[in-house]
Amino acid sequence: IVKKRRGDREMGADTAKRLQDMGLVTTPIYAEDLLSFERKAVGFGQSSKAWSRVLESWGVKPNRKIINRVLEAEPLAGALPEPGPHSEVIFNIDEVASKLRQHGLGDYLRS
Repeated sequence: IVKKRRGDREMGADTAKRLQDMGLVTTPIYAEDLLSFERKAVGFGQSSKAWSRVLESWGVKPNRKIINRVLEAEPLAGALPEPGPHSEVIFNIDEVASKLRQHGLGDYLRS
């Protein structure tokens, strides 16, 4: 898992640099932000901002009212609960957390 996560980070950084070099993206946009409208506690603000950044990176002027309307019409809008802490679903969380932190991946854990 550690090797995979490290590889994912390196690939993500490389992809971001390539996109920036092409003038397509100036700041990272995370899937978690794009899809946060699906979670009850977060709401549409985070997703609306993220989708606005996507459109801006493509040279399109975003209209937040339209973005919000589209997000609200999605079947999963506000339907998903917030995920709980990993300690509730990982039996050996102390061992897993220790290993992740040892490799600089502790930020992947939800507490």
